[in-house]
Amino acid sequence: MKRTIGLAIVVLLTCIAVLTGLDQYQRLHHDQAITETLDRQLPPFQARLQARLDGIVAENRTMAAAIATQPDLPVSAVTALAQGAVARQPRLLSVLVAHRLKVGFVYPAKGNEAVIGLDYALHPEFMGSINRAIATRDTVVDAPVSLMQTGRPGLVIRTPMFDKAGDLSGLISMAVDIEGLLIESGLLEPTLDFSISIEQHTNGQPPARLFGTPDDTQHPTSTARIILPDGVWTLAATTRVAFDQEHTEATLLWPIGGGLTLLLVLLILWRGGVLKLLAEQQGDRLAGKATIRVRTLMILAVVVPTPVLIGGVALLFYHTSMQAADHMEQQQVNELAEQVREQVSSFFAIPRQVAAFNADLFRYGLLDPSDPVTLQTTLLAQFRQQPLLTFLSIGTAEGDYYAASRPPRRDDKTLRLLRATTAEGREMKLFRVDDTNQPSQQVPTSGNAFFDARTRPWYQAALNSETLKWYPAYRYGIDDPNGLYDAIGIGMSAPLYSTDHRFLGVIAADVSLSQLGAFLHKHLSSLGGVAFLAEHDGTLLASSDDSAIYHLDDTRTLRIRADQSDTPAIRTAGAIMRAANSPADSRSIEVNGQRHLLNWQSLQLPDGPLLTIALVMPEHRLSNGTGKALHTVGSLLLVVLILGGIAALAFSYWFTQPLLALDRWARHLGAGEWNTTLPVDSAISELSGLSHSLGTMARQLQRHAAELEQKVAERTQELADANRRLAQLSRTDGLTGLANRRHLDETFANECARVHRSGQALAVMLIDVDLFKPYNDHYGHPAGDEALRQVATVLQTSCRRASDLAARYGGEEFCVLMADTDPAGAMALAEHIRGAVEALSLPHEKSACGVVTISIGVASWLPAATPLPVTEQTLLRWADQALYRAKEAGRNRVVVHESAQESHPAQDHQPLA
Repeated sequence: MKRTIGLAIVVLLTCIAVLTGLDQYQRLHHDQAITETLDRQLPPFQARLQARLDGIVAENRTMAAAIATQPDLPVSAVTALAQGAVARQPRLLSVLVAHRLKVGFVYPAKGNEAVIGLDYALHPEFMGSINRAIATRDTVVDAPVSLMQTGRPGLVIRTPMFDKAGDLSGLISMAVDIEGLLIESGLLEPTLDFSISIEQHTNGQPPARLFGTPDDTQHPTSTARIILPDGVWTLAATTRVAFDQEHTEATLLWPIGGGLTLLLVLLILWRGGVLKLLAEQQGDRLAGKATIRVRTLMILAVVVPTPVLIGGVALLFYHTSMQAADHMEQQQVNELAEQVREQVSSFFAIPRQVAAFNADLFRYGLLDPSDPVTLQTTLLAQFRQQPLLTFLSIGTAEGDYYAASRPPRRDDKTLRLLRATTAEGREMKLFRVDDTNQPSQQVPTSGNAFFDARTRPWYQAALNSETLKWYPAYRYGIDDPNGLYDAIGIGMSAPLYSTDHRFLGVIAADVSLSQLGAFLHKHLSSLGGVAFLAEHDGTLLASSDDSAIYHLDDTRTLRIRADQSDTPAIRTAGAIMRAANSPADSRSIEVNGQRHLLNWQSLQLPDGPLLTIALVMPEHRLSNGTGKALHTVGSLLLVVLILGGIAALAFSYWFTQPLLALDRWARHLGAGEWNTTLPVDSAISELSGLSHSLGTMARQLQRHAAELEQKVAERTQELADANRRLAQLSRTDGLTGLANRRHLDETFANECARVHRSGQALAVMLIDVDLFKPYNDHYGHPAGDEALRQVATVLQTSCRRASDLAARYGGEEFCVLMADTDPAGAMALAEHIRGAVEALSLPHEKSACGVVTISIGVASWLPAATPLPVTEQTLLRWADQALYRAKEAGRNRVVVHESAQESHPAQDHQPLA
């Protein structure tokens, strides 16, 4: 009996596992089908978007070339060029022509007044792409940008122009609204079954999301690539079709499967004799088996299924709810991290806006260092309106220093005026400021005995860049006796010029990193999490819990990395981020035994450093609502279970009373009490006969199931055999019998992965039949096919090693992979193949050799000798370059590409004499 009960438990658990597997299989199959559908739907949209971007880039380059060759082109001619570009590309919002870094022409002028006279040097959000265009001397795509005309997300395509001396003479910029471009490409049609998101990948820059949500970008159903002059766009399509909406059978799997599982368990218990203990020992017998009471059967049929079915539904609900809860929690963290990122971005926008505004004041002649009183009053008035700023400083060309300041340390936030001038011996003086922005009449506090603004990092950064520029974090150099300025700051500085472009000095707008930490604390204090900001190498800049970001060693300032922080959450997150080496990600982590959710993102300051923002949230702060909901639903399910059991018992009692009375009457008859009165007028069919009939039916069903299972196994084996034959055919070229392109690509990828692991060499050769088209035209296609088969035979007989693979690459081209083969070995095999083909002596009247010959390009990769990472595309490109050299040198020869560096020449090997 114990074995029967154990078997029933095993069958029950097995059936639950099978149902779970079927549920997961249905979902996986659904996901695969959706992916295949989107893989077919997405390419046409990708092609339309690629064509529109290519058209705009071509217009940009054409206009840049026209103006660069004729720098004195009249405005009417430039207008005609811009009109033509807009007419051919209606999605263009504006066409800008800049002389060096200042916009001098805009078309159309109406609606684009905001960009007329724009000085790019004072807009670091544009200077990053401009510097990239100058460095590459080619077109770049700047995205995403906030269009100054509309404030909407857009992209700007820029092409630099250079004078005869090679210096920058100007820029051609064309602005496009991203959403309008996607609408024109059809990607935002509401009838589509997918939503789209776009992420830009630019060389040397972190990924930037142009459109869509972070969740769509991180978990796409299908992707496609848009090629740009300086990078690529990744189009991520995410299906809008939910699994349960499309597959109604998924909702029936557990109820039907649970019912069948119950019947199977009952059958096992019955056949094993367990249920016989519940049967009466006396009564009618049929075929030596005891009958069971109708009431017992009703209880088993109604009461037992109730907990099984409700338990199955509860298990499915719990599984789905936990998945939804995890997704919701991660989404909450992602959204919160995105909000923190936006807040930090706005925080860092303040120094840029203030520095640019003051640079404009000097450029327009509204401020002048020769009027220090007005200068100081203006600085203090601005500073009072910017509570997040720590310093607003001006260093003159002579080294004089004027600054409005708010001490970053302690609770004294009274505004200060700092001054160190030549007239006062360059001694730093710190004045408190009254409400009228006038220095206090009290005796000022003395600071540095000698302070020259020209030696400060912010002054040097602006002087070297000649534009509005971020300077790196540094410790303040103010020797305040009260230690109010013992902090680290970061900000932006810009050179100051007069109306006649005479250098006046440098303006700097600075924020203390302790102020940034307070800013983060303000936004996260009520959430219980911790956020921190770090440089790209992990060095801490600020944290919401006021963790130490540096410590002093004598006079040196030693910065602290995130993975060295005293705060466990920051230290754990920093170590994970350092190991991941990824610009952005979301993870679940353990901190002191508690589960936390971690999200980090990159923040590229305009024309400045690359920063990382990380958010660590305790899971319990996010899951309280979810846990309460699950507890409530669980309680309801328990109540339903109890009430269902009570209802089932009451129903079985009501339904079986007449049958129990008949059973008592039959017992009295069996005891010989013949005078017992029949309790009812009509009798019920004999239960033993019914049991016998059901048993007969069950045996018949069992036989049918066994026959069906045998047939299914036979059909499955036949299908597996057919699939194996089909797989073999799909990996072989039908004409030559060699491996086809698909087999080659799979093997190539596996070999490259093996080389990365083992460090062994890998060689590849590309083979092209010389003058094959004239051969086909002269001898006919059947002869051409025969020639290809004979060349293939040479390749098959020459590649004797199991690790070598000969494949048809396409048309008259072949490819050979040679594992663990150095350049000398590859060259020897290639020369052998070339000679063997020539030795076939296949007549070729259109060839100078008189016979069919081949040209071979060979490339080899030895990881130990190649400093750069190499992919299969790189090896094929090298081999193709060598093949091109072989053809260019006269064909019927082997050329070996000597190095993994593309700039190295190829070596030409002529046929052996």
